[in-house]
Amino acid sequence: MKDIMPAPSLRSCGLPLSLGFSIFLSSLALAAEPEKISVIGSRVYGRTADQSAASIETFDEETINRVGQSELGKVLQELAPSFNFSATTVSDGSDSVRPATLKGMGPDQVLVLINGKRRHNQALLNVQQTVGRGSAGTDINAIPLAAVKRVEILKEGAAAQYGSDAIAGVINIVLKDNLSPNDTSLYLAKNFAGDGDTGQLGTSYGFAPAAGGFFRISGEALKRNETNRALTDTRFNKRTMHIGESEAQDESVFLNTEYPLTSKVNWYLFGGLSQRNSESGGFFREPDSDRNLATVYPAGFNPKLATTIKDRSMSTGIKSPLGDDWDMDLSYTYGANAFNFSSRDSVNVSLGQASPHNTDDGTLESSDGITNLDLRGSLDLGWSDPLHIAAGVAYRTERYQILPGEFASWTYGPNNDFSQTILGQNGQLAPAGIQGFPGFQPANAVDATRTSYAIFIDLESYLTKQFLAALSARYEDYEQVGASTTGKMSLRYDFVAEFALRSTISSGFRAPSLAQVNYSSRSTTFAGNQLTETQTARQGSLAFKSLGLRDLKTEKSLNESFGFLAHPLPNMSVSADYYKINVSDRIVLSEFLQAEPKAGCAADNSNCPIRQVLEPINIDAVQFFTNAIDTTTRGLDFVMDYNLNLGTGRRMMFLGSYSYNRTHIETIHNPQGVASGVVFSEAQSVLMEEGQPRQRIQIGSDYFAPKWKTGVRFNYYGDVSGAGFGGYKQTYKGKWLTDVNYGYNLTETLRLDVGAQNLFDIYPDRMKPDHPVRAYAGGSFKYSWETAPFGYKGGLYYSRLNWNF
Repeated sequence: MKDIMPAPSLRSCGLPLSLGFSIFLSSLALAAEPEKISVIGSRVYGRTADQSAASIETFDEETINRVGQSELGKVLQELAPSFNFSATTVSDGSDSVRPATLKGMGPDQVLVLINGKRRHNQALLNVQQTVGRGSAGTDINAIPLAAVKRVEILKEGAAAQYGSDAIAGVINIVLKDNLSPNDTSLYLAKNFAGDGDTGQLGTSYGFAPAAGGFFRISGEALKRNETNRALTDTRFNKRTMHIGESEAQDESVFLNTEYPLTSKVNWYLFGGLSQRNSESGGFFREPDSDRNLATVYPAGFNPKLATTIKDRSMSTGIKSPLGDDWDMDLSYTYGANAFNFSSRDSVNVSLGQASPHNTDDGTLESSDGITNLDLRGSLDLGWSDPLHIAAGVAYRTERYQILPGEFASWTYGPNNDFSQTILGQNGQLAPAGIQGFPGFQPANAVDATRTSYAIFIDLESYLTKQFLAALSARYEDYEQVGASTTGKMSLRYDFVAEFALRSTISSGFRAPSLAQVNYSSRSTTFAGNQLTETQTARQGSLAFKSLGLRDLKTEKSLNESFGFLAHPLPNMSVSADYYKINVSDRIVLSEFLQAEPKAGCAADNSNCPIRQVLEPINIDAVQFFTNAIDTTTRGLDFVMDYNLNLGTGRRMMFLGSYSYNRTHIETIHNPQGVASGVVFSEAQSVLMEEGQPRQRIQIGSDYFAPKWKTGVRFNYYGDVSGAGFGGYKQTYKGKWLTDVNYGYNLTETLRLDVGAQNLFDIYPDRMKPDHPVRAYAGGSFKYSWETAPFGYKGGLYYSRLNWNF
């Protein structure tokens, strides 16, 4: 399972270009050096994962290809028990970008790197009742499998090394380079249920120019049909909803190249473009509902949400030796993500027959630009090992935008005049905006930017032949948020060549994302035949200030771990690590703070403090982001793999891994004047503490012969719970899933793989008959709405034809 290969670049940090190029010019007379090996978690060349003081898992291309999945997120979920990739449905944009987490923590508490450079976050902010509510993580499926050489997962806090967000860990995705073969693959899959047909074509081509270096381009196209596990709507004796994976079409292309400018200096460039078009459903609008126009949809309708996600990224830089013992890496990294919402087959009831059925509901955009300078080298102090030093600086610019939707997507009537009375088909006030996903209004529009800079230093050395010590320190200053200083100390002691103990303690932080600071939405509905205004208030808005809320501040963390690494037999590796992560001032999205019913309030609202604040600004309910909770996460990771050589080109590989994590909410901080349970309700506590599996187990074996191979995997996903609809809590028991695969070399360059995922067609527990969401949707829901760690599509069979050329 583990395979340490050369990483094509160092970790990102930076300096103004003028200083960087002066260093670059001074290096031109120095001798060239061969490519050096580096893995995440250590900046010492040649330090492998097994030799590191950190807990690291790596998955090479062969291991990745043995998993019969078409998306990187699903591959990692099956390979790494500490990684979770929960499925979502009827959850707006979250249906198109599943939340990726480590150790049961938040999507924005794991840092993703590409070739060691920081990957930008997605523009989508998860605001529905899903895992990762209130966060904007990284769209890991934007990286095509065809471009991936290996994946490294650092399973400990590393903010002192890599900066903000690296609280739960770091995922480094290494792109294919000159050592990777050229290949083309065709993947076809179908669910046992007969839906969800998937086709994927991927290719990767590279060559070495005559002057040296390499050039590689990889591309991928995927088409996936929807899956639907909705039950018959008992109100209409037919299926009225779409509950399952959304339909999707992905295209992506990635480039990775390196070229010698001189015999001493290399220039590199990597990055890519990707686009995903997806469509998912909302809740059904009944024929006689005030959210429908029977003259338009006489049988009722299910509004569709179409999303288009465009992603682009690029890193470029120069690497050069500085003398005999030092190296320099000067780079610039840019990444951007745009997330467009469009409603389909819907209606704005307040516009009546004039309403369009399809609207552009607006776009979220985010981008990052980072200038980095890394220096690393060594000093011989007469110890058992040189003192390895890495230092650097970084300057980062961020931007976040909300672009409003078209007029019809959000307006109340043709003039957006709330003094008018517009009635729906039942005589009730007509709701404003397009049904399903009312568009972003001009009042929500924002174009926000901020800058930050950082400086770091790493020290690492074997103080004796058996005792490895590593120290890291980082200072990072975010505009409008403030500065944070973090540190990390890792120790490892090798008692014998086959056994070592390791331990790490580190402090970390996560700056509030620009999305959390600046996101805003507003919708108009009716309740009790009165129009009500609900708002997600951004920091600094009138509603935010009127409630006396405090600006967001950084999350702080303290991460401790202790474990061992052993090789009890040749070609066998066993490791176990216990960890504890304390996070203070975690940022959450509150529940809606409702104004008290007007009927019970005095004329001046003196006995209704919330209405007294909200009524003057014409808002009936408001939610907001706030530093509301302190949490503790404890866990254990165990990994074992054993390679047995059987001779005559045959071998077997055995693996077993176990991950346990448990998050506990220690404290809830309620803003002054806000009742307990409003900021962070019991439903949100259940989602955070029990919404992801606390236990994951993987057991597997693979057999390799000269012309064929076969394997079997058993994956256990532990219990999960949800209470997000009416406070009704249900626990869904853990399940074992079985995967099998068989591969045969048709020729020296052509290989066919076939297999089954979830061979025994296992599904999550069903919702209980009295679950309120079932009653609300006419019994349509069969499985959990808010948490589904392995989804609910059932078994899948697949084939993959791979051609190396």
